[in-house]
Amino acid sequence: MFAFLLNPTAGAGRSVRIWRRLETALKRRGIPYELLVGRDARGAFDLAREAAGDRRVEALVAVGGDGTLSLVLNAVMDARTEGAANRAAAQAGTPLPGADRNGPAPALALIPAGSGNDVARTFGIPRHPERALERLLAAPERAIDVGRLRIMTPGSGPEAPVYFFGFTGAGIDAAVIDAVEALAFKKRFQRIAYALGVVKAWSTFRPFPVTIELEDGRLRFDDAWLIVLANIPFLGGGMHIAPGAEVADGAFDLVVVSGIGRLGFLRAFPLVFRGRHIRHPSVTVRRVQKAVLTFGERPRGTGAARRPVGLQRDGEREEGLSVAVDVLPKAIRFRA
Repeated sequence: MFAFLLNPTAGAGRSVRIWRRLETALKRRGIPYELLVGRDARGAFDLAREAAGDRRVEALVAVGGDGTLSLVLNAVMDARTEGAANRAAAQAGTPLPGADRNGPAPALALIPAGSGNDVARTFGIPRHPERALERLLAAPERAIDVGRLRIMTPGSGPEAPVYFFGFTGAGIDAAVIDAVEALAFKKRFQRIAYALGVVKAWSTFRPFPVTIELEDGRLRFDDAWLIVLANIPFLGGGMHIAPGAEVADGAFDLVVVSGIGRLGFLRAFPLVFRGRHIRHPSVTVRRVQKAVLTFGERPRGTGAARRPVGLQRDGEREEGLSVAVDVLPKAIRFRA
């Protein structure tokens, strides 16, 4: 059985129209399915989490954009973690309450219905609903890397991990998300809203200092505009931010933009749509498996206070002073 998690707000309501066409095709083919619709993000997560523990579910399918797929991913990882804990407790003679499939977690899949659709772009999943369904039914499963993010809280250690499918990062991309959210017409005119969000973020954004600890050394930037750890090549609805990124190579592509002025950033920005920015002198690219990013550190005696930096994870906003990121090689199965 396929479980479809529908985000009714994705693509300014486009996902609901897509689901109607999908449901007709599923019924016509006699394919068993279950529709999951949460009242909010927490409700959707709980439904996906429950489905991830259901042995009947062959694949858990996100009908939405990259954020919806990320929610499904986190639900599956959460269910798998609890299942592993339950099995360990059962072996010790103290079983825990909770779902346990006693088998592998369901595969993930995507019917693109969002505004960015960078995961669909990476895998070549058609935006046409019936063609996307055909692809889902015929596609083999692939083992895919997963990113794990821990926000480090001073004095209390790391928060519980969250996971990402495509990318995480800090800097102006998070500022763009904030700028777009502030626009009242963002759902009706998403592309216009995103363009205006970029302009607004560019005009007000303040580059920040960051130290990046890697397996083989340390990188230091005094004025970073953008830091991305990418598992897929695309970001922000088609920007070719990490042309060399692969979904199953056990590593991220780390891309850092720094050491460039405001007008220089604006002039160089169009290069990202064809992946040509990686040759620009203000861009650093590294292949990494793990990284610890510490934001806002300034030399002693400056008197400047550290301030949290805006983060994003598959388009979802976070914030922190320090984060730890690592890759979980081939941690999930994906049908595409």
